[in-house]
Amino acid sequence: MSEPLLLRGGRVVDPASGADEVRDIAVVDGRIAADAAAGAEVLDCEGLLVAPGLVDLHTHLREPGFEHKETIVTGTRAAAVGGYTAVSAMANTDPVIDHAGVVAEIRERAAAAGLADVFPVGAITKGRAGESLAELGALVEAGVRVFSDDGDCVPTPRMLRNALTYARAFPQEIVIADHCEDASLVEGGQMHEGVHSSALGLAGRPSEAEEIVVARDLAIARMTGGRLHVCHVSSARAVELIRRAKADGVRVTTEVTPHHLVFTDDDLVTYDTNLKVHPPLRTA
Repeated sequence: MSEPLLLRGGRVVDPASGADEVRDIAVVDGRIAADAAAGAEVLDCEGLLVAPGLVDLHTHLREPGFEHKETIVTGTRAAAVGGYTAVSAMANTDPVIDHAGVVAEIRERAAAAGLADVFPVGAITKGRAGESLAELGALVEAGVRVFSDDGDCVPTPRMLRNALTYARAFPQEIVIADHCEDASLVEGGQMHEGVHSSALGLAGRPSEAEEIVVARDLAIARMTGGRLHVCHVSSARAVELIRRAKADGVRVTTEVTPHHLVFTDDDLVTYDTNLKVHPPLRTA
């Protein structure tokens, strides 16, 4: 049993109930209660946001294989500190999350860490090589619900069509999430292609590389009726394509990263490699 707690004066936001108001929240035995217990510890939450645990759909825990970058423990600790109680871990690990055994290993390590729920994202293609579909059925049976070769675009329309069609065969809703960049247009590129890339003498990654693939993916999602998710959208035109497709009934969602909202290619004039991301930072 945990000690009773009173969260006083926080801005309570609960999407499920539509609540958005300043109020007190009592917690007894780890659960929200109608009234605070006698002797409850009081936390002053004035000016703070009180909300259900957040979920991050797109994280890179890097384990197994790249523990020098991140581990399940460090990644989920950062998530918990930031208010996230669940994260989806992308498949670009070593070995790639294209086998049920890797899913089981990640879940075991996450359970041992005990800091946040971890939902492994399965690879769409074996080894993320883009040559043949991974064993989606075995991965769904292992609990995977989202598939992505994140970092690599699904290379051909046929491959994406097969993945979206296969995904519809399962009773569970399965999401195919794509990193939308045409590899032939961004090869060797360091930043957004535009005025600053020319001035800095750096090879560019044009926004059209994203928009072309987004248009392709939306057309195939419409064809198959599959559930598509566009990862880390960075182009205004891509957003408009997705908006129109949603209005037409295409089953598509998308996401944006904080850094694409905060920074632009203007910030790269200092050659700060911390701002070198894929897709690249665009114009305002």
